[in-house]
Amino acid sequence: MGKHSSLALDASGNPVISYFDETNRDLKLVHCNDPDCSGSKSVVTIDSTGTVGMFTSLVLDASGDPVISYYDNINHDLKLAHCYDPNCTGGGESIVVVDNNGSVGRYSSLALDAIGQPVISYWDNINKSVKLVHCNDPNCSGGNESIVTVDITQDSFSYISLALDASGNPVISYFGGINGGLKLAHCNDANCIGSRTIIMVDSSSNN
Repeated sequence: MGKHSSLALDASGNPVISYFDETNRDLKLVHCNDPDCSGSKSVVTIDSTGTVGMFTSLVLDASGDPVISYYDNINHDLKLAHCYDPNCTGGGESIVVVDNNGSVGRYSSLALDAIGQPVISYWDNINKSVKLVHCNDPNCSGGNESIVTVDITQDSFSYISLALDASGNPVISYFGGINGGLKLAHCNDANCIGSRTIIMVDSSSNN
């Protein structure tokens, strides 16, 4: 219990954590009722379809409701869950497949743009590349999301982290290159469909 965890704090400073239940192979969420998680807490299963919940990335939307990107290990897809209450206990949460082209979704990292639409960087295991999706709605349910390949690294993993700059453009750090190394990609637009700057930040000792 607890692999692939991702943490955010609610408006009161109480932890909210998404994680993988390896025994039941489910995506779970805990919302604590105090800053130290020492008292009562809400623990729920978000998705239990197959083996789901690896490589989670969690953010809270403007209402404090959890948004989670994660990997479906059976279908090899990138998925997104968007809850309709802070504890995900209301039922009927939005759960969608964001990208199912090949084997995609490991090492996901999630941010929300200025209007609450998910931006997710993640790993494409077939093409050995870092990908980015920018959704057109808060649930990624429109079916016409922008999906681009940011960099082809030729590695078997990428350990990705994403942030958005002041203009809402993605900035992505990751492991990449035939001989390894820490790389950084800075997109020049919100969907990363135009030019981007990619540099090797540190190539010493297989960083």
